[in-house]
This record gives sequence, C-alpha cells and structure tokens, in this order.
Amino acid sequence: MESGAFEQEGFSLHNSIVCSLKNSESILVYGEAGYGKTTILAKCFSEHKKMFDGEQKYSFPFYLWLKNKGSDYHFDVLKYIEECFEEYLNKVNYPFLDMKSIMPVFYLDGFDEIAEKLTVTEISRVKSSEIFKNPVLLTSRVQHTFRYINNYGFSDKFNICIKIGQWDTEKAYEYIRNFCKIQKKDDRYANRIFHILDKNKELEDILDSPLLVTMLLWIIDNNRMTLSGTITNKVDLFHECMLEIAKRELARIDNHILSKNNLVSIWSAFAWLVYRSNLKREVAKTEELIAELQKKKMCDFECDYTEMLFEAIFDINDKRVYGTCHEQFLEYLVAKMFCDACQSGGEPYPEFLQYVVRPEINRFFRIIWQGQEENNRKKIVDNINKQYLENVTNSSDIAVSKRVHSIYHISRLETENRKDMLDMAFKIEDHISVKLSLYFGAIKMGDLNREREFFDLLSTSDQYNKANRGYHLAYYADIIADMPMPFFDDNKVKWTGTLEAFIRHFKSDEKSHYFLRRIDLLTMLQLMNSRKRVEPINDACVTLIKEMVYNPPIEEYEDFQKDIETMFSIFYEEYNKIKASEDIK
Repeated sequence: MESGAFEQEGFSLHNSIVCSLKNSESILVYGEAGYGKTTILAKCFSEHKKMFDGEQKYSFPFYLWLKNKGSDYHFDVLKYIEECFEEYLNKVNYPFLDMKSIMPVFYLDGFDEIAEKLTVTEISRVKSSEIFKNPVLLTSRVQHTFRYINNYGFSDKFNICIKIGQWDTEKAYEYIRNFCKIQKKDDRYANRIFHILDKNKELEDILDSPLLVTMLLWIIDNNRMTLSGTITNKVDLFHECMLEIAKRELARIDNHILSKNNLVSIWSAFAWLVYRSNLKREVAKTEELIAELQKKKMCDFECDYTEMLFEAIFDINDKRVYGTCHEQFLEYLVAKMFCDACQSGGEPYPEFLQYVVRPEINRFFRIIWQGQEENNRKKIVDNINKQYLENVTNSSDIAVSKRVHSIYHISRLETENRKDMLDMAFKIEDHISVKLSLYFGAIKMGDLNREREFFDLLSTSDQYNKANRGYHLAYYADIIADMPMPFFDDNKVKWTGTLEAFIRHFKSDEKSHYFLRRIDLLTMLQLMNSRKRVEPINDACVTLIKEMVYNPPIEEYEDFQKDIETMFSIFYEEYNKIKASEDIK
C-alpha cells in the first residue's frame, strides 16, 4: 500500500480490492512493467463478476480495455453501455435503462498504452468524465503515475493506492513451484529448474519480475529442461523468447521461406511503425503499415507480408494495431530496430532521433549495443555522431531534438573517442537543451571540470536553472513533454518522479551516479525554492539522503566529496527553513 486502507483485514488482496470498490472507493494499482498489474486487475474483475452472479445486488462490474479506445475516448457511461450492446449483442440498449438502478464499477486496463498520446487537455477531460465519477480500478506504470496521476488533480480520484514491489528470489521460486504444480509437473521438475538457476547466478536480475520469470520458464520447458548459455540478462531473455515464438509461428503458418531471425526482424520493423504511430498520435492501420514495410524495404530480404505474420505478437482488431501482447515486447523490438538501423544506416535511422522515446527503450538499446561486436558498436556511435554534426547548424525543433538525443546516446555508449566527440560538441553548441544533455553526459563520464562549470552555471543563470528543472521533470515523467525544447519548469507540477530518480542515484554504487550527487542536490534545492515548499521531500527522505552522502560508495575523490557534503549542508538548511515557514502558515 502507498496510501489509504482497506476496511476489512484478513482477506486476500483481490477480495479486499473488490470489497473497497463495492464500497465506492476508487483504487490505483501501479508498478514497473511486467510486475503483474493486469493480472491483479483480471483477478479482481473475475472475483467481482462471481460475487455479482451470486448476489441480489447491483454493484455491476464493467471491464474497459482502453488500448482500443484511444486517448480521445468519451468516457461516458451510457455511451459505453450502448457500444457494448451494439458490439456484443448487435442490439440497441434497453430503452428504459435507468442508471440509478445500478452502481457501475469500472476496471480500466490499457492506460499505459494510451498514456503517450494524452495531452494536458485530455487528462483534464478524462478525470472529469462520467466514468471517473464512479468507483474505478486503474492500473498504471510508475512513470505514467508520476506524469499523469500525481499531477493535474488526478490523484484526488483515488482513495487507495497500491504499489507493486519487486520480487525477491524466494518469491520467484515460490512462483516457479506453483507454476510446476499447475502444469502438473512433480517436485523433481521444479528442483531441476532451481538447479539451472543456481548454476546461472547472472540470471538473478531476471527473477524480480513475474513476466520475465514466466518467459524464462517457457523457454526452459520448450527446450526440454535446458537453458541456452547465451541468456545472461534481460535482453538475452527477450531475444530467445522472440526466437522461440517465431519458430512456433513459422511452423503454425507452414512458412519454410523465412528463418526465425527473419521473422523477428520483421516484427522489429513493424513494432517501430506502430510505436511511431503512437508518438504521432495516429491510428496504426495494418494495411498501411504493411505497405510502408514493403515500400521502404525495412528488412534486407524479400518477403510477402500478410497479417498472419503478426498475429502472435501484435494486438490487431478490425484492421487496427493497438500494440503488442505485452508492452515490453514492443519496447524490446523497437530498441532492436534502432540498433540495427544505426548500424546499417537504414530506416528508422535517423528519424527516431527526433523523438522523445521511453526510457525503457533507451535502456534496451544500450544493452543490445553492448552485446554487439566492437566494429559494429563503433559504427553505431559514429552514425549517431554523424547526425549530431549534420544538424548542428540547423535551428529547427527537429534538428535540436536530434542533437539532444544524439548527445544522450553518445555519452552513454562507452567508446574510446566519445570524449573527443563531446569536447567538439561543447565548442560548437549553443542551444540550452543540447548543452544540458552535454553536461550530464560529460559529468556521468567523470569530467569533474565540467561538473564545476555546470554547477556554477546553474547557480548563476536563472534560464539554465529553470531549463534544468524542466529537463528533469520531462525526463523523469513528471510533465507531458509535448512542447518544443527547452522544457522550462512552471514551478507548479509535483516532482515525485524526479525525486525517485534522485533517490535511485544516491542509492547507486555506480560512479556515474556518484558524480551527479552535487548537481542533484542543487536541483532539489532549486525545485524547493521555486515552489516555496518541500513536498515531495520529507524528513525520512532527507535522512536517507544524508546517510548516503556521508557514506559514499566511492572514496577516491576527497575534494569532490567535501563539495558534496558542503552542498548537502546548504540543501539541509534550506529544507528546514522552507519547512518551518510552511508550518507557520
């Protein structure tokens, strides 16, 4: 739980949720991708339906799949019921239907898939809609919770907030035992899986997510209790899973021309076109996307594209594509397409660099890049740097965006000449958003001269101060970044997502995050000062940061550590001052 409380204790989670919904309380369930949000929603809906069938009451559960509704959906209760009559019964609704006779409860799934299309105006319309005047269960990823739910008055709609935590190894093993039991496998089968995992300690990072554990079990089961030695991280797991699905699909449709690698490449290209449609707030139509695949020859082999090729991975209904069966599949496939494109110089390079894409895609991209041969890694970085240089004299919004994202990638992809690339960019760059990207890249690489330069700039320039705050708010999903760069802070939105990122930095043992500590403290101070309130920081948060500051993970930078401690003292003094003024008010 994050906030609120269930009235009845001792019940299972799904029973507690349903009872609270029936008592007119709305509930938000949020967590990282693959942690089981939709599974919880499905279990609760099924439980509510079972109760409804057995009671002479009218707490009526409605399941609403948002993915096929879109960000411009009306969210009107009566219209929704009319649509259901027409779609499922081919009838008009009962003419004397009186909504006063029932209490509708809405189970809303697919919010993540429409979130990137939402504007501030649409968020205001959605939260004020008829459906949200009733009890709802809404699931959301963490970053969308920060961006939409915490701001724009949306959080007021929810009486109870539940955050899904990470699994530990014990929880994962418990799930594996249960999985084997449901699949009618004996204890020896489960023990063999545990033996495989014990021998592959590098797989421990995969065990924190129900989705990843399920994918791993499926691969092991399909390969007669063996596990490829190539699976060492999340990207390897997605790669092997895609190949397994591709092998199954080629056998199903009796296609002997394509290889499984070919089919995964086709899925990657198609995934990019679907994701780009989402970014551009366009409807992704199957025929149009297939035509574009053929016209642009996005795959380097001949193929007859049919809808059957995409059925296993993509949600396709009535000639529209709504995404993949799980959004993480889309993110992996899009990142793979980026990497392949940067290497070959083909589609969607360089177009993708003009968009603000999900952090999850960027993380996938970096891990895929690390697994490439050295000459391919160099080729990818060189092509990205080429885009920076080709756009440096162009002042258009697209050119600026390409430069920002080029620098973002260059500074995070470890090659011998990336410092030279950044130094060159520092000499010729004058746009504030690109300069911010340059400074953060250089600092994370350990350039403390740039850190001092940037610290002084943020301390003396109101424009850089404001743009830096907005940069954080946009990157960590506290604001909707649908305006041209730079993203200036308006001093109003909550910065919960940004604070969570700062806490992750302070908890991290990585040098790159240690080098950001003084800038992070200064940014927190300036966020507080601009709002004249400490929220979302509290005493517990400050205590945690203090402990991290005075117990650094790295001890070889004595002078820099003193600078960090000095900055913390300034931050701590200001925190107490602002907090005291709030108490007086």
